[in-house]
Amino acid sequence: LRSVKINCAHPNWLDKLSRVASLHPKIRCLALFGNNNIYHPPVQRAPTTEAQPFPAHWVWTDFECLESLKLHFCQREVVDLVPEIVRHCPLVTALACEGSLDFSIGTHLTHAAAEGRRFTELSFAHSASSLDDTSVSGAMRNMTLDDTSVSCAMRNVTFSACIQYLRTLNLDGIPLLTDEGALRLLEHCPCLTTLALDGEQLTDTTACFVGDCFSQLRSFSISFCNNLTDASLNSFCNLKNLHTLMLKKGPNFSDDGFARLFGALDPTAGGSCLRNLSLVECNDLLDTSVKALARHCPALVHLDLSWCCHLTDDCLEVLVARCRHIRSLKLVGLRSAQCTAILGSSMDHLRHLDLTQCHLVSDSKLQDYKQSKPLATIINFWGEIVDV
Repeated sequence: LRSVKINCAHPNWLDKLSRVASLHPKIRCLALFGNNNIYHPPVQRAPTTEAQPFPAHWVWTDFECLESLKLHFCQREVVDLVPEIVRHCPLVTALACEGSLDFSIGTHLTHAAAEGRRFTELSFAHSASSLDDTSVSGAMRNMTLDDTSVSCAMRNVTFSACIQYLRTLNLDGIPLLTDEGALRLLEHCPCLTTLALDGEQLTDTTACFVGDCFSQLRSFSISFCNNLTDASLNSFCNLKNLHTLMLKKGPNFSDDGFARLFGALDPTAGGSCLRNLSLVECNDLLDTSVKALARHCPALVHLDLSWCCHLTDDCLEVLVARCRHIRSLKLVGLRSAQCTAILGSSMDHLRHLDLTQCHLVSDSKLQDYKQSKPLATIINFWGEIVDV
């Protein structure tokens, strides 16, 4: 057993953890999860007569091979165990504390930095903490939320060294991230290959910095690109090594800007074969740029063009003809397409097709298509899975 996942919302989760530690000391990845719904707080359980004690040092030392620790929407008392776990598990270099809404992670990371730990993967998606903590001890909160505090944290040489070897950084779902904070952080992460940002307050300044300074990126995503323009798309043309790109909700991106980007990612132009692309709610994406996408990125495997409402069957015909390796295709909310080219083709590798809110696609056509591809998951207008 190399990986284990434990529900820490269960009253006896520590007992289970102790058993796992004794039976499987070679575990490499430990995942603790609590409330999985990011939109609702954890359910408050009635207090028990006896509080279960937290693990002693010997529990964590049993995980001597642990390399990855993931905490998903855990309660505060669980997250507060991070320093103890990291201290007694010297091989941990991947740390995820996603959806932890009521704690300051900075203390934990600062402890690790003081001990010379070098992280290669950090994820704090959908995390937050108190905004009045401006000390260096709140380093992780500082570097994700507050510009002035980021500056303080980055002056801490030990802390900076802790993140200089990062390969993966996920700050999606943190809407208070701003240009100044993002730039001060990214300056100390020159080795990133995977980067995810929340763009609610970010502008072209941060996006262009990424495009100009992180040409080695293989996976890049920005949610809520409301403030970004074609200047950002132009800088992304430098990201020749991308395999995965997600740009969510970009109302100021133009069709021409996308066409230039797809042309730059063409393998014949030095690109490395884009395989996963999501452009959800990029409303100015038109048939012209999707045709350019099909020409320049034929190796696509996963494609999400949901709520790109102006797309028609004209571009889908080209997409089907050229992108023959697509396994997952999401076209939610396409109002002007009957998807005839898709439903009339074999698309040998297709395993997931989502046509939710595509009102021009009839249920009968979906039934026929499902019969021809019984192993594929087909989703109809109502968001329901089509049965044979």
